[in-house]
Amino acid sequence: MHFLVISTPRADKPSAARENQKAWWDWLDPLVKDGTAKHVYTKLGRGAVIIFDVDSHETLHKLVNQWAECVPATFEVEALLPKEHQEKIAPAWGPIPCISGDGQCPVLLTSGPDAY
Repeated sequence: MHFLVISTPRADKPSAARENQKAWWDWLDPLVKDGTAKHVYTKLGRGAVIIFDVDSHETLHKLVNQWAECVPATFEVEALLPKEHQEKIAPAWGPIPCISGDGQCPVLLTSGPDAY
């Protein structure tokens, strides 16, 4: 199970957060090595974004709590599905029906001079 976790640390002075940051990296490094933390990015300013690969919601809960012990923060968590899942189920859905009633679905332009 893949989860995107985004942290927003509490607002402390950067100098006050140094020891916490070191503890966080010490906690995180083994998770990167064993593949639990698939992707790790630090945010500009403060915080981080990690994609975890875990076996259960309980494991994710444990990891987020451990993270918060190192760096007190609020967290946004999003469950992720691999693209292969969508590729597998999309053909079974067939075409998406048009709701305009006349059978003509408008095309939404996303670039160029006529874009919405």
